[in-house]
Amino acid sequence: MSSIRVSVVAVLCLLVAGQAAAANGDLKVSSFPSGAEVWVDGVFTGKFTPMSVSLPEGEHGITVQIPGSGWQPDTRTVTITAGKNDLSVTLLPVLTVGPPGPQGDPGPAGEQGPAGPAGAQGPAGPAGEQGPAGPAGEQGPAGPAGAQGPAGPAGEQGPAGPAGAQGPAGPAGEQGPAGPAGAQGPVGPAGEQGPAGPAGAQGPAGPAGEQGPAGPAGEQGPPGPPAGDLVAIQYDDFGYWLLHPEDWDVYFNAGANVAVDETHDYLLMETVPNIGVGVARIAGRRRASVLDGTLVFIARILDAYVDHTVYGDAQPRGLVNGTDRSNAIEFINTYPVGSSTSPSSVACRTVDNGNVTQTVVSIGQWVRSPGVYQIVARADEVRFYFNGKLLAVHNSNIPTEDLNIYFSTSDSGAGTVPVVVDHVSFSRSP
Repeated sequence: MSSIRVSVVAVLCLLVAGQAAAANGDLKVSSFPSGAEVWVDGVFTGKFTPMSVSLPEGEHGITVQIPGSGWQPDTRTVTITAGKNDLSVTLLPVLTVGPPGPQGDPGPAGEQGPAGPAGAQGPAGPAGEQGPAGPAGEQGPAGPAGAQGPAGPAGEQGPAGPAGAQGPAGPAGEQGPAGPAGAQGPVGPAGEQGPAGPAGAQGPAGPAGEQGPAGPAGEQGPPGPPAGDLVAIQYDDFGYWLLHPEDWDVYFNAGANVAVDETHDYLLMETVPNIGVGVARIAGRRRASVLDGTLVFIARILDAYVDHTVYGDAQPRGLVNGTDRSNAIEFINTYPVGSSTSPSSVACRTVDNGNVTQTVVSIGQWVRSPGVYQIVARADEVRFYFNGKLLAVHNSNIPTEDLNIYFSTSDSGAGTVPVVVDHVSFSRSP
């Protein structure tokens, strides 16, 4: 990893040296969630949000991403000008498509389309059989006289008469009547196939077939953002050393402590070891109800440790009415008393005036490992997610009171284990 960062820094230095004559501008990049990689013109800067970098003036391709986190990368072109330039990016969860709906009813038949062009001439069919002879036609008019035929053969020599004088030739006789018509000759072969006529009009559409059976439902995809733009209610990445009293209601007794580590940007809630009476909690002061729109809670928890020897250390996190958990939408750890295995289950809870709907489910990893907990709540449905995977859906005991962010080291009584929060956001759709 060190060699990669040195190479990236060397490449950036060469880019800056090659453009020394051009004016530079400072680009400050922040994101939600924070801690995202920042790439400039296809080169990783080696820095994570929030961060700043000096770039030559002009257009640059900026990519902000958290690989393998369930958040979509954001790539855009930014025009750098002299002086300070700011870029704030909100990453969106990865979306998938839900199952197809049932087949709709068939639509009405469309209008008759125009006739298509005539098809090509087909091959000639075979000659038909000889038909019977037709009746003789009427006598046609006499044709013109034929040409003089050749002289017939000389008759036998008569006795020689006295030679008379040669008389003039007589006129030709009239044409005799025509003889009867000859027999009908055989029928000639059939002529070639004529061109095809135009296509007939389209017939009416047949009745629609029966509806086929519905296909199986697809797998549940990761949560998408609620419809419409999200309105931020409260957000904190714990980059400042102080929890401001206008934003947070903070409580801890003598056996516990609440602090912000501004060096590493996280919130630490812990109890004093071996005392066993420590209680620490924080509650956001900005509230909203599911009657105002869809509520979205997202928190990245770095450490939510559970000790099977400690009673009441289930560490609630989510949305609560003030600090009254009789109206809440929350996650708590589950760890049977006396168990010695690593805990990997959470309880997803909706609580309305003390009435509880609870689903216990495995998150597929130790609860002390970092993870993103998400709640998407409407008046008729609440969905619980971990690292983008749907854990549970509740349709009962959904509180309508105003809710706020809430974290605590214990479910009831005292706890002796820490809670470490990287960042938290609370928002709603209009």
